[in-house]
Amino acid sequence: MGNVLYYATQTAPNSDEWSDEQELKGTYASQIQVTHYEDGRLALFFLDMGREIGVIEETEKNSGLFAKHQMLDLYGNYFEVGKHQDGTVELGIIGTMANVLTHASAGENGQWDEKEINGGYAIDIEMRNNASGELQLIYIQPDKEIAIADLSGEAVERKKLDMYGIGIESTNHADGKVELFIIGTMANVLSHSNSTDASEWSKEADMKGYAKYMSPTLQSDGTPALFTIAPFMSEVFVYQ
Repeated sequence: MGNVLYYATQTAPNSDEWSDEQELKGTYASQIQVTHYEDGRLALFFLDMGREIGVIEETEKNSGLFAKHQMLDLYGNYFEVGKHQDGTVELGIIGTMANVLTHASAGENGQWDEKEINGGYAIDIEMRNNASGELQLIYIQPDKEIAIADLSGEAVERKKLDMYGIGIESTNHADGKVELFIIGTMANVLSHSNSTDASEWSKEADMKGYAKYMSPTLQSDGTPALFTIAPFMSEVFVYQ
């Protein structure tokens, strides 16, 4: 059945064997994001078919068993999951009304506190900790310009980056600095590096390729790698 959630686990670290897939019964989703809590338990956040965000939590670390889903009374067209330095989970959300941008974190009573980012509207978002460990929300505005919101303080500070694109992804270098990958307005792939003190961004680097989807990761030597799907023939490429 469409949009049913399933999960599978690796049988041992570095193993090429996986458990049989298990259905998370009664749960349907159009988007998922996975993170882990400070105690090591996995948390699967999902966007249900009514555009409400929910979470399914592992009962114990490495158990592979999950509790019944909880709905969070948060709604959006798309969301991303990030974590503060103290381990607090934060959600960045593109809202259902006019793409208003919000962020939310769980309070002591278990209720999620949602706050609007004043003047923030987005068509794509990415959450990433900079080299100083501060959680930032990077987003593409409806006019295609990229901006960044610092979520580390009480007041959210927004700044436009004078970069433009239709899609963004990011990863961290071994030293913590952020590498931002952009699908440009002509579907070309670009990148920018953040400085180690998080104060400046490098000049645009043209990666000599095109993409409709991207997925970055970090290699064992600490350098980024980027996998892309080309917009025309749907071929997969890797940049290292």
